[in-house]
Amino acid sequence: MNVPFESAEPLGIGSGVSAPVLIYLDSKDIIDIERGAIDAQRLPLLFSQGGAALVLSSMLIDECIEPLRRREGGSVTRVMNILEATPRRWLRTVDLEERELSSAAEAFASRHIPTPVTPFCASYVDTGFVDRRTRHFYRAKPLAAIVWDQAYGERAIVSDPSLAERFPDFVKADRELISTWSLREYRVRLRAKFDQTVRIILGEARAGHDVLDYLWNQPDSSPASRLSFEAYHTFVRDRRTYPTVNDVNDFTRLMALPYVGVFTADGAKRDLLRRLQGKVELAGMAHWSRVRILTDIHEVVALLEAQAVARDG
Repeated sequence: MNVPFESAEPLGIGSGVSAPVLIYLDSKDIIDIERGAIDAQRLPLLFSQGGAALVLSSMLIDECIEPLRRREGGSVTRVMNILEATPRRWLRTVDLEERELSSAAEAFASRHIPTPVTPFCASYVDTGFVDRRTRHFYRAKPLAAIVWDQAYGERAIVSDPSLAERFPDFVKADRELISTWSLREYRVRLRAKFDQTVRIILGEARAGHDVLDYLWNQPDSSPASRLSFEAYHTFVRDRRTYPTVNDVNDFTRLMALPYVGVFTADGAKRDLLRRLQGKVELAGMAHWSRVRILTDIHEVVALLEAQAVARDG
């Protein structure tokens, strides 16, 4: 499916160029904005003065629909309007793994450096959550109207259990399986699982042994795909964690990390990211030295205010 991808390149704070700093908030930060943690009306000006753009995704918006269902929508609709008035980029993750891996495989075949993927699109309706006909219907509608329609239109829909609902069972089964393996066997099987995942996405013809070795040994060639893969398996190995239905969205959200400049996360996900960065095979990935991982919207506001002062000076 062809979608209008933007050419904005993710940059870190203080890069010295005019492209905006891309900031991806956790859904809890959007909910905190809705609940008055900050003056929401300041958000568009804060981002403009701080030289930043808010990263939004269909997943992030979907997580904010529940308050709309419970509270009849008034304040959430207002916040949606504010989000839409804020400088922003829309993140598309639905085909990000395929695009990354395809680019890397093609680069390997031609002996070139992979062309960086730009996982941003022009609009909420291009993020992949609706079909072409529905996308055309929503195209000219404001974000608040789309969210309202989704929230109330979905009330009567009964669907099969989602991946999120089955996620705790998947983790339990994988933990039981790896509990019987030695460390050496685990490492061998983890690599085999990586190869299998890539073959499913690329197909056997494009995923030969040389390509698989290249992708495994060069994690920056497909950073979101590798981070998502490693995050899940690191989570599974940590029996101190308790999987919930919300974790699927969190792992999907981590795919944005290599493409943004600021990323907010709760304590559990920050700990997971520290462990990922500490893995020898991932420690050299470029985003670790560029992305600032913050705790919440308050730290983001402080950063934007400081950045605005620096830009004025």
